[in-house]
Amino acid sequence: MAIDGIAGPIAMHVNGFTGGHTLTVGGQPVAKTGRRTYQLPTANGGTAEATVRLTFFDVYPSLNVAGITHRLGPPTPLALRVLMFLPVIFIAGGLVGGLVGALAILVNGIVLRAPMSTLFKVVSMLVVFLVGAVVLIAVATALQAATGSTASAPM
Repeated sequence: MAIDGIAGPIAMHVNGFTGGHTLTVGGQPVAKTGRRTYQLPTANGGTAEATVRLTFFDVYPSLNVAGITHRLGPPTPLALRVLMFLPVIFIAGGLVGGLVGALAILVNGIVLRAPMSTLFKVVSMLVVFLVGAVVLIAVATALQAATGSTASAPM
């Protein structure tokens, strides 16, 4: 991505698992001055401060340079965001459901940022959801068998 006044094209590389990121200008690494701030070399030999904004809901971060926000990629489609959070319905399964759902959402977040086609991301997220459902049912069944309780309908 090119920004007026910056010494070259800007590229960001984000680790999909850890969220760590590196920034380059014209193929050269840029000095990091804070957790998410960088000093970008300008065309006139100076520097400009840039702040990176990463969100859990978006594949590509935004870069704020001189008060102007620049997206470093296209917005994440709404369908992928919905699929990412689909396992939230596991919360209905109580504590175990909440844990399984939270883990599935984290895995879907990694899938969302992985370098693969949108179709493969959709399929992967659906598989994560189905695996989460199977795990939740298996754990619930095992807990019910271990405690010797049976579900009964109220009269």
